[in-house]
Amino acid sequence: MLGTVDAIKRNLIIPPRFVPYMEKHRIYELFHELATELLIKRPDDHISYLKQCIQHAALNRDVPRIIVLAPPDFDKMRLAEALQEELGVRPITISDIHQVTSTCMHLSCANAEDFARNLKKILRTGMLNDSGWTLVDVPRTKAEAQAFQRIGIIPTHVLQINPTRSLDCREDGDMVTDFQVSKQSRSVHYLTPEQRAYEKHLRGLQIAYSDSLIEVDVGDRSIEELAKDCAILAKMRKHCGAPSIFRVAIIGSRGSGSRTVARHLCQRFHLVHVDFEKILQQARMQDSPLGKTLRMIEYAWGKRPTPETRVQVIEKYILDYECMKRGWVLTGYPINEQDFRLLDMLATPPNR
Repeated sequence: MLGTVDAIKRNLIIPPRFVPYMEKHRIYELFHELATELLIKRPDDHISYLKQCIQHAALNRDVPRIIVLAPPDFDKMRLAEALQEELGVRPITISDIHQVTSTCMHLSCANAEDFARNLKKILRTGMLNDSGWTLVDVPRTKAEAQAFQRIGIIPTHVLQINPTRSLDCREDGDMVTDFQVSKQSRSVHYLTPEQRAYEKHLRGLQIAYSDSLIEVDVGDRSIEELAKDCAILAKMRKHCGAPSIFRVAIIGSRGSGSRTVARHLCQRFHLVHVDFEKILQQARMQDSPLGKTLRMIEYAWGKRPTPETRVQVIEKYILDYECMKRGWVLTGYPINEQDFRLLDMLATPPNR
């Protein structure tokens, strides 16, 4: 009779294409959202609840949920309206939440729970589930942010807007002779009560939303230009903490330093440097069907390999054990748009 099998001692063999498949189709994000919902709701029948969550996750996987953090003197509402034009997300302000009830709410932790429940009532509408939302004036404190998280109001992106400090300059003809920081920016004594409250609670908000926080410097951009850049950021999801192996493609012309950057990345993260020209030369010298094809193309027709042949060289190399185990940095490829498309169609495409 066979003895008991210790599952811990069994060798776990994961197919090389398994992890890239989960990354490409965002299975990790799905697991992360399901686990988060289970911990927040704690349903009695977790199987039925997971079935419902999977259906909602399939419909709302790409719906952005944005929080805008900005100083009081920044026009957050105008930015939210511009984001609505770019992404279709609906702005929600503090006045919208106050309209749910006539109770006056302050910044205490107890009232933060009521404040979060009123916001939850607004977010339950079907329109917001389909289009997404942007919170403009809230949360104002760390207590409110934590109250939101406890009842399941989890943003996909938190955009911290950093306006450029204004400078007063003196000119002498065509030459700038002196720069001075504007009086309002010299000291905290010149800040308004609203600005002081924002500076006081900003650190707590940064800690509460550290996983999804993105700092955006305004610079000399207009609100509309800033909204377009923020919309691009909102379409990209941050890493949710799942295990990941770096697969990096560095694009740059000759002399741009791409290979130097690749060498530093390899030293820093213990990756494999995949130099396309070098592995192409190695594949050409091999006694394999691919090597014979490369030699035939070079000697018979005097041409460079076709895009389909080039991507075969890349695929054969990056599916090697060391590349699959440690990750890789690719330089010298892709060369054109067709190379991009073929590289993205591989079972293990770049994730950086």
